Amino acid sequence: MATGNELGRKVSSTSFRDRELERIFDNMDSEKRGFISTAMMRESLEYVGLHESIIKNTIKFLDPNNDKKITRSEFLRVKDMDTSQVERALKADFVIPDFHSFTATLKEVYNLTKSNESGNNADYIPQLKRVDSNQFGVAVCTIDAQVWEEGDIDQSFTVQSTSKPITYCITQELIGPEKLEKHVGHEPSGREFNAFALDKFSRPHNPMVNLGAIMTASLLKPREEQAARFDYVTQIWGDVCGSRVSFDNATFLSELEHADRNFSLAYMAKDAGAFDSDVRSHTDITKQLEFYFMCCSITINCSQASIMA
Repeated sequence: MATGNELGRKVSSTSFRDRELERIFDNMDSEKRGFISTAMMRESLEYVGLHESIIKNTIKFLDPNNDKKITRSEFLRVKDMDTSQVERALKADFVIPDFHSFTATLKEVYNLTKSNESGNNADYIPQLKRVDSNQFGVAVCTIDAQVWEEGDIDQSFTVQSTSKPITYCITQELIGPEKLEKHVGHEPSGREFNAFALDKFSRPHNPMVNLGAIMTASLLKPREEQAARFDYVTQIWGDVCGSRVSFDNATFLSELEHADRNFSLAYMAKDAGAFDSDVRSHTDITKQLEFYFMCCSITINCSQASIMA
């Protein structure tokens, strides 16, 4: 049961929040009409860069009857929303308060770098070499869900090695850090990402090199069917990206067909006893490598990647 002092502090805190929101409403309602338009509310939230999905939900929550206006009492309902981001946006209490100036700088950087056409596509997988190298998109999403996007942000691409930290996180949640650390280290190797090297404990050095990522993937629901494992992983990817992800079968097949080095790495690890007991045979090795390549062949776009990050 709350004490009198606790109740007093709670009421005081609530009153203070109300007064702050009322002050913001009064500033927005400069003509003293007793309401603001939903267009004005949208413009205020867009200016600070808030994600479109949050803005839509906010307008729907504050104007359920679609009257195109928000009264003072409706405006105060901001504090009752599931997310505090809208209230903080209105109070300019974001990690990047002047998002407009910040994105203006990003736009300059984008324009300066867009003309740089140096470098080449990755060619260790033929399908990657065929990707249109003129595609260029940039997306930023802050921890407060402030979003800025420019260029080819809707063009899907395979996640490749950016799958490694996600797979590592998923696996650690499933089996725990102690078991995972028995099979994968967390120190830099000092070698290339696909080098034939194990640490002094006969483990891959870390989950970001190829062998470490293969090892991590092999520990993710290894006894289940590939379809069930992949469904589980893509569901999590969809959750962290904020929308459904897809899969590039052509890239997957291309990776599998040109996987001699990764197969060699896996057999070296098997010979050293690095894998868990579920990996004993050639069939087991093939299954785990196929799953690893499936994770690398998930497709997202720039917008989803920024949210994931």
